[in-house]
Amino acid sequence: MFSAILKRSFTLLVGSGSAALINLLTIPLLISHWGMNGYGVYVTLFAVAATATAIFSLQPWQTVIRYWYSADEARQNDLLRQAIILDFFTCTLGSVIFAFTSDYFLTLVGLPKEYDSALKIQALSIFLSQAGFPVAYLRISDKFGAQATAQYVSAGVRLTSCLIIHFLSPSFLIDIFLLMLPAIVQNLVLWLAALLCLREGKHSINFSNKSIDRAFFSYSAWINFKTILDLPINQLDKIIISRYLGVEATALYELLKKLGQIFSMVAQALSQVSFPVLAKRVSSGEGKTAFRSAIRFARLGLFATVGATGVLLIVTHLFNVQEISIKGSHLSIAVLCSYVFISLSSNSFIFVNVLFMSMGYIKKDTFIMILASSAYLALLAATIQRWQLQAVMLSLAAQVVIVVASKLMIISRSLSFDRPHTLS
Repeated sequence: MFSAILKRSFTLLVGSGSAALINLLTIPLLISHWGMNGYGVYVTLFAVAATATAIFSLQPWQTVIRYWYSADEARQNDLLRQAIILDFFTCTLGSVIFAFTSDYFLTLVGLPKEYDSALKIQALSIFLSQAGFPVAYLRISDKFGAQATAQYVSAGVRLTSCLIIHFLSPSFLIDIFLLMLPAIVQNLVLWLAALLCLREGKHSINFSNKSIDRAFFSYSAWINFKTILDLPINQLDKIIISRYLGVEATALYELLKKLGQIFSMVAQALSQVSFPVLAKRVSSGEGKTAFRSAIRFARLGLFATVGATGVLLIVTHLFNVQEISIKGSHLSIAVLCSYVFISLSSNSFIFVNVLFMSMGYIKKDTFIMILASSAYLALLAATIQRWQLQAVMLSLAAQVVIVVASKLMIISRSLSFDRPHTLS
């Protein structure tokens, strides 16, 4: 099963890999133009906007996939309709609220009022984040090439935007708008591809009914709540670092996260392809087989994690490298190695995470994230001023252990294994 998923993930992997590489290449352009402090301000502003998007946008693509395979054609059409309507109302409401409360967010992260306009225009990105329908329909239809194309186009737009910023030096407000364009263009390409796919297929959407049924809204709301609980690890960490350690430390941490995106691009591609596959397998009673395969993949991932981290430690020790200097800012090798180990370890359990969602455990997943995020924030608050970025690494490690251990235990008990399925 997973060999087939790997093959189908290749197209997405190439697309996300190319996009990640181009994104990495654009970072030196931005740092050269703005300096580390300016880059840290940009990272903080976009973290705030991404946080607002996660809060206000329900992004119901997971709900569509969750119910798709047990629905007849009429119900499938209705699922697509509800995804579009729910996205429109929540994203519109979110963009309006964000535009009127941007000054509060600036105060929260400790940035001066001069950046208010740069933050306000990002309300547009919230409105245009309505990708629930295209993402769901393209994945269900196995149109992963279209998603890869959207990633290529987005990466090309980002590279063009960064070259304009670097060489033409427009105002910071225009800079922010140019850097919003990649995500906006990517969503527009996804919409175009999904509409073309819809036209070629058997499905259709009728908007004569504007209602959202309770089950669809409830599942989407739980997904959204879980996304909000993921914010401490995905976005709020940068906001906290900006507030307590300054924008320079935020810039360094963002560079680490960009490195992590390279590690996670394989996991993201596998997740996108495997969710519909595992949802279908669970529906047909093949959960145990899927879980055993997920454990085998996790073992291989952990083995590779130990090897990669060990090589990095040996190389830096041989060359007596204790820190990396970037435009006058210094990143310790200890922090770098810690992040590499945690990031790779977390991604090793990608199939466990996807299987958990495929089994419909959205409420359990939410409670796990409440526990994990609470532990993350408590540890970070207690240690960040003393240990600085290493405190973030400790908090991330605790979060990963809580999430993985909880899901392994719940899946094992649910599938009625004689004993907990361990990695040994």
